Amino acid sequence: TGIMALMVLIEGGLVRGAVLLTVSLAAFIACFVMKDRWLLEYDYGYYDGKLSIAKVYNQKSRKEFMQISLEEIEYIAPVYDEQYKRLSAAPDVKTYKAYLNDPDQCYFIFFKRLGAAGILLWEPKEQLLKCIKSDKSSVVRL
Repeated sequence: TGIMALMVLIEGGLVRGAVLLTVSLAAFIACFVMKDRWLLEYDYGYYDGKLSIAKVYNQKSRKEFMQISLEEIEYIAPVYDEQYKRLSAAPDVKTYKAYLNDPDQCYFIFFKRLGAAGILLWEPKEQLLKCIKSDKSSVVRL
């Protein structure tokens, strides 16, 4: 598109060519800036009673997304659990998304922090769920 813009400029369509060149340049800059965020993954870790969720870009850049302590967690279950429909329908509950695949295959965490309720949608491995269940079995539904 950049070459086409130059050709239009040369042929005398100065305004059209300038617009096309500007759009092409903006698209190139956007691609260059966003290149480090093309591949997104989520990393979940559970240490010392805290669940940490990080966004990993291109398998090299890591950004902390959320941390939830075990004391804040009230319920963990698959999204097809009847509690999810009830809890997610509440108007004062904020939903956070930390999954990449089919949302119908996710688990959810219902948590309360500083009086506010939240739901985290995520894709944990069974081993991670078992670790959390071993520390607080009353909240985890497998």
